[in-house]
Amino acid sequence: VTVVVQIEPISTASFTRDLVYTQNLLATLKCDLPDVDIDVEVSGSETAINGMAANDIIPYIDCSGIKEPGEYTLPLQVTLPANVSVVNIRPAEITVTIEAAD
Repeated sequence: VTVVVQIEPISTASFTRDLVYTQNLLATLKCDLPDVDIDVEVSGSETAINGMAANDIIPYIDCSGIKEPGEYTLPLQVTLPANVSVVNIRPAEITVTIEAAD
């Protein structure tokens, strides 16, 4: 049996996004998101990091469990390409206003 293993250096990179998505928001509610720049530091193989663009990072807040209007502070999360992981997200959370949908 012959096994070939390729080893690539690990790289890190920082990207900035100015758009946040909502997930799991009830249809009877709407979310007022603040204007905020999100800095995301990621790590992964050099090939994966070099092939990334800021648009490959999708920042979102999970609105699960929110059932009524109000102000909520929620953690920011991100969806990333395969083989890339989060090192840091700044800010770590944002405050949003949830209102009844029209």
